[in-house]
Amino acid sequence: MSNVTEIAGFCGSRDIRREERALPDGFIPGTLPLIVLNEEQPADRQRFTLAHEIAHLVMHRFPSPTMEDEANVFAGALLIPASDIRAHFVGRRVNLALLASLKPEWKVAMQSLLMRARSLGFVSTNQERYLWQQFSARRMRLREPPELDFPSEKPSTIGAILKLHIEALGYGMKDLEALLHMRAEEIPSFYNFDPKGGRRDGPPLQLVR
Repeated sequence: MSNVTEIAGFCGSRDIRREERALPDGFIPGTLPLIVLNEEQPADRQRFTLAHEIAHLVMHRFPSPTMEDEANVFAGALLIPASDIRAHFVGRRVNLALLASLKPEWKVAMQSLLMRARSLGFVSTNQERYLWQQFSARRMRLREPPELDFPSEKPSTIGAILKLHIEALGYGMKDLEALLHMRAEEIPSFYNFDPKGGRRDGPPLQLVR
């Protein structure tokens, strides 16, 4: 899965500084869902959290005792498809070194890879138990090696559309300000695009049919 933010329909991002325990959970019926990610968390944690919340949006209309486990299974399947990951585990020795080598490629935590491998039967119960002990012994349960970190994903589709409006249709930032009901200076950072290259003001080009 290349970019989970695009699957989630993320349109933009805003810097909301909150401690993890204070993050909101849930949504108001009749409104668009809002998923808040903790920017202090590593990118692999952010991706899994986003996939987990996508599961709730598509699977769960009402709370249930099993919904969190179901969302975790969904997230694992979305981020680590069985048909794609199989060749990386079958016939190979599954150890921390292998999981570490797969993390940058799959953009998920080593522990997520282990759980997915176990759920697909690629490792035995004893192998899984031993690897969890290794995670604990190396104090990697809460924080995996920072040298394996990768950049957080940013949504780009809507930003590309807005940039096209500027470059090809002649929109200026004032036009986008009126269209999006946002201050012009906020738009590029929120939608993750560089507005340079387009006409700043004036009426947009009209499509001729």
